[in-house]
Amino acid sequence: MIRLAIALSLAVLIGLAYHVYQGATLTRQREAELAQIKTQIVEEAAKIRVLKADWAMLNAPDRLHRLATQHLALSATVPQQFVQFANFANRPGTKIAGQGAGALTRPAHVNRAVQTTH
Repeated sequence: MIRLAIALSLAVLIGLAYHVYQGATLTRQREAELAQIKTQIVEEAAKIRVLKADWAMLNAPDRLHRLATQHLALSATVPQQFVQFANFANRPGTKIAGQGAGALTRPAHVNRAVQTTH
């Protein structure tokens, strides 16, 4: 009976030792994975910093102004381009009040459509 208890205790001890060994091995594997993930996070953070610096350079106002003047045919806004809502009367083909040369008028096809409805 004592021999059976000793054999059973020895089997339980071996089983527990194996279980502890497996747990320690699994823990080391997880720690290695965690270290690799932390390294990846640091690398990605460095990439993000580079991308933010690139974005800041690409969106620099002086650079955008230089590119706009180089590639776009834009001109300054002149006061004649602004009108008041009251100046939008239903008068076909008439120039908007207070406007000189280059004043806004209705297109010809709109003038014809408006004249036929009156």
